[in-house]
Amino acid sequence: MAYLVRRKGTKKWYIQWWDRDRKSKRVKATGTEDESKARERLAEFQAVLKGRHQRQKIEELLNAVGYEATTGVPLGQLWGLYVRTPKLRRTTDKTERAKLNTVANWIRWMEREHPEVELLHEVTLRTAARYFAWMASEGIHAQTRNNRLATLRVIWRTIQIPAGLPTNVWEGVPRVEANSERVESLTLEQVRAVYRTATEFESRNAEPGFWGAAVALAYHTGLREGDICELHSDEFSITGDKLCLVENKKWKGAQALEHPVLPEWSQHLPDRAEGYVWPTAAEAYKRNARWLSADFGKILKQAGIERKRVISGKQRTVVTFHSLRATYATIHRDQGGSLDDVRETLGHATIQMTQHYSHSHEAAKRLAEVRPSLTTEGEPTAQHD
Repeated sequence: MAYLVRRKGTKKWYIQWWDRDRKSKRVKATGTEDESKARERLAEFQAVLKGRHQRQKIEELLNAVGYEATTGVPLGQLWGLYVRTPKLRRTTDKTERAKLNTVANWIRWMEREHPEVELLHEVTLRTAARYFAWMASEGIHAQTRNNRLATLRVIWRTIQIPAGLPTNVWEGVPRVEANSERVESLTLEQVRAVYRTATEFESRNAEPGFWGAAVALAYHTGLREGDICELHSDEFSITGDKLCLVENKKWKGAQALEHPVLPEWSQHLPDRAEGYVWPTAAEAYKRNARWLSADFGKILKQAGIERKRVISGKQRTVVTFHSLRATYATIHRDQGGSLDDVRETLGHATIQMTQHYSHSHEAAKRLAEVRPSLTTEGEPTAQHD
């Protein structure tokens, strides 16, 4: 069984136990120096191991009399089971990729924080709640946390019967009030500083020039980071003067969003006749989108912009890549742009959603006429007849 130990040179407690084959010992940090708290975590840990041991004994007895017993579904098989299970409605490929990314992030966290949990039915409500709390501690925005929670609820609901799960643990985790954690928009001077820094920033997960284009695209079009990463060559019109796409997050019946191609971001595009505009960034985004936040955090730091501040006594991340989308809406509001135009170019279903930030090509053109340039003081981005 598992027991508590202290490693040499540290006051923190660790949980140590033998692996299944009893050939090697494994260690997990409790993250605390408080022995009573460490013992609470040890008790949870031991409960998982004890339950697994009891199930194995029962399965051995059943197998001995010719009954084929199942050992449960390993965490790593969650996505495969979800894909194979019939669903009530169809979803787009982009939505499925987003779900896969959510599952992959959660499994990585489980492997790091709860290596004792190997099977789906060993995941408890407390474990699920801890993951939700961890996302908050990492500065992940409330709406993103809610979206991931909703995804895990749907996936659990889909595989609950095939996997033999007694409950949907994610249903017991309450959503957070997203309106209480709004990202802040940036000033024009701040966006220009971010743009200058981004044009020189080199990323291990994206092609050269990606970040300069990404910042300019977000500023000029309000596109989300996922749409920028997965920008495809065939989303440009044949004449090359329009960008036409359906966003990752689209409401029912949404039409494609259209934006005029502007030199401030098109100058950063590589020459690519087919496929993803930035294949490296697209693949990295599918594997794990967290590199985007890490990269953008470095860009903000180099640009001299604080991304966190204290709100209600707690450190909160208030500047993210989404802040550029908020800035897009704010600038046009301040420039006297039509709220309907902003709503259409952002792909919002309602004006209320646009107002939360304080798909027509014509709307995008009208907004481009009044939007300040990222490089020229006081002048609009583009002039149109």
